[in-house]
This record gives sequence, structure tokens and C-alpha cells, in this order.
Amino acid sequence: AAGTASLVTPTTNVGEPVYSGASFRDLIIVACFDSGNGMVEIWKSSNEGVDFYQIEGMTASVDFDGPNIELIQYLDASGSPALYLTTTAGLYMLNFVDEILERQVDWSQRFRLAAAETTRLHYKPAVVNGLLYLPRGQHLYEYHYSGNYRDISPITQARLDPTHFGEQSEVAAICDAGDELFVAFSGTTIGTVWSYNGNGYHYITKIDATDALVNIHDIIVSSGAQSSSTLHIVYTEAGATN
Repeated sequence: AAGTASLVTPTTNVGEPVYSGASFRDLIIVACFDSGNGMVEIWKSSNEGVDFYQIEGMTASVDFDGPNIELIQYLDASGSPALYLTTTAGLYMLNFVDEILERQVDWSQRFRLAAAETTRLHYKPAVVNGLLYLPRGQHLYEYHYSGNYRDISPITQARLDPTHFGEQSEVAAICDAGDELFVAFSGTTIGTVWSYNGNGYHYITKIDATDALVNIHDIIVSSGAQSSSTLHIVYTEAGATN
């Protein structure tokens, strides 16, 4: 059956660009970035996007250009549905009772970049098997709603042979693959995709590129006939000389 679409982007009373949006508790929530003040702002609509209003207490300072803001639904400390905001500055939970952002993780000094300057510091999070996964440069954090988290990246934790990764390697993309998390790594001359089952990593495939940086932008798992699945890799090669 055909569906209908309507524009709900807050173009009238929101003066900042919208970076991410989510539907939560009969509200449309959008995260905007005020580049002039370096602030993330949260706006809401309770009438299907006709009007948006800023939640004044929900702001966060971001120190980096291009904050890569993402909203994602997960769980609060009691295990009830909650909405989270992740930025280059930290991971926040949206407290709609007090209308404030509650920082859960401060990223300051908790991550490192690849040897050369990377194009992005932060990629889309994912929820798999009741855990929230947060890519951060060379790191991949596994977060539980109790507040506990750990770095499970095979790069920073030396869990795999470093020859599997090129120079300038970083966690590039993650996606839900049912009972497993698929993790892609960009790097010089090679990009790889692995599955993570909570205990260890298993190799899936790689992309080779002579004299180029393999930038993996996204990975997607689609279901086909007879319960088969297909992995799709969205990537570009930068700096190739041949």
C-alpha cells in the first residue's frame, strides 16, 4: 500500500540546522546545532511537526566543529525506554521530567584519533542485544544503561593482529546484524568488516585499495529470500594515485 509523506522539518520557528531527529512519547524531538555559540539545542513538537519549541534546559556545549549529533532510543537506569543524545563532547540522556540533559559519559581524554587527522570523530550508534554501542575514532564503547561501559575496540585493546588494519585505521561504521554487531574499520590501503558476538571478533570481508585510504561510510545488512542476509558496504577511496 502506498504511504504519504509530509515535511516536518522545523523551518519556521527554529533558527538552527537540524542534525538528528527521533519520535519519542508522542513527541517529535530534533537536535540542532548553534555554530555561533557551539551549543547543541533540543526542540520538541507535540502536534506532528506543525510547531516546534525549544526545551531551554536541554543544551550542551560542543568544542569541535561538525559535532555529528545523533539521537537514539535506549533505556534508562530502571530499564524503561529513554532517549539519548551523543555528541563529540559526551553521551547524554534526555530527562523530560526536569527538562535537562544528564551527561552519562564525558568523552574528554577518553579517546584517541588515528595517527593522521581523521575526517570524522564520531559515527552513528547502534543498540544490539540490550547494549548501546558508540564508535569514537579508534575506540568502540559498549554502554549499559546501568552506567557501566567499556572499550571493546580491537585496535585500542590489541585484540587482533594489527596487520588486519591499515595505517590511520578507525572504527568507521556499525550495524545491528541480529544477534551480532557488525563493525567496519577504515584505513590506508585496506578496509575490513568484522562481526562481534560479545566475546570476540570474527572476520567477514575486506576492501583493498592501492595507495588510497578506504573510507567506509556505512554498512547495511538486508534480509532476502529463504532467511538469507546480504551485507552492503558504502565506501569511497581517497588519495589514490593510480
